[in-house]
Amino acid sequence: LGLIVLIITGAMVRIEKKAKSEYEETIGRSTVMITEAESVAQSNPERAKILLSQSIELLEIYLGTEPKANYQKEAVQALSIIKSKEQEILRVRGIALEPTLELSILADGLKADTLVNDTLGSMYFWDDSSRSIVGVSTKDLSKVSFSVENERFIRPFSVIDSKYVGLASGGVWSGSKDEQKIVIPTDEEWGEISQIATFGNNIYLLDRGQGEIWKYAATDAGYGERKRWFGAGIILDLSKVVDWVVDGDIWLLTSSGKLEKYSRGAPAKFAMTGFPSNSDTGGFLDPIAVSIVDEKVYVLERGAKRVVALDLNGQYLEQYVSEDFGRASDIVVYEGKGYVLVDNVVKEWGL
Repeated sequence: LGLIVLIITGAMVRIEKKAKSEYEETIGRSTVMITEAESVAQSNPERAKILLSQSIELLEIYLGTEPKANYQKEAVQALSIIKSKEQEILRVRGIALEPTLELSILADGLKADTLVNDTLGSMYFWDDSSRSIVGVSTKDLSKVSFSVENERFIRPFSVIDSKYVGLASGGVWSGSKDEQKIVIPTDEEWGEISQIATFGNNIYLLDRGQGEIWKYAATDAGYGERKRWFGAGIILDLSKVVDWVVDGDIWLLTSSGKLEKYSRGAPAKFAMTGFPSNSDTGGFLDPIAVSIVDEKVYVLERGAKRVVALDLNGQYLEQYVSEDFGRASDIVVYEGKGYVLVDNVVKEWGL
């Protein structure tokens, strides 16, 4: 009987020793990964992301072995701590968006999937039913409406200095309180004009069909002749461009997950560094819109349900995460707030 007791006791000791060893080995390896992730978080968030993911996977595999209750409890606590650290190390901010405005309040039946920003705190939408441009101020939600003459459809369009510029059936249309007219007639060289922008009083057209950006310089008499904005010998496929920003330079966001910068008609030095990508290519996952404000670049990455912030050199800064971003179609950033259009509702959050 004594021998049996000794055998059972020895077996239990060996089981306990093995269970403790497996737990300590798992926690030890996990701790090493977390320590390294913390040390490289600033210089290489992508590496930190991989280490955190591996640490979480390691603990989840361990828990799948159904360890003893006391070790299981401690491993669950460790896993919870790591997931919290993941948010901190990768600079992830989980946020809740607040509804700002339902578009139907601006106009009956108004539907839109783009926000046109005038850089002064107002957003504008095209209303098919009334053939008008409808705007709203983010400051006090005051409304403005501009009726377009001759039953024209104006899409896409841009707003600057209380003047509207857009693409109409006869060419590029311009409207203000004083007059409305076609300022640039339709050009037979145009292919598919998908974007329009104004900068320095000049008009820029993104032609996806021809793979060109056309520039029309402002003159005393109106606008000059069409000119290629790209430099000699530069030929691009612009068919995948989903959004752009013209701010002296031109930024192109593509459905393939790239954000590219061009300066004076040529590729400019810009590369995303430290970006914790969710895509196999290392780029964005289903990006849909870009906004550049206060020397920061904000990309609405619908596939990852987040908005990513970068500096002007491409260095990753932080990210905002919300389920709403998975359904959002456009973004505007103004005075410390982000605004997105989600299912015909403008929603906001603090940056």
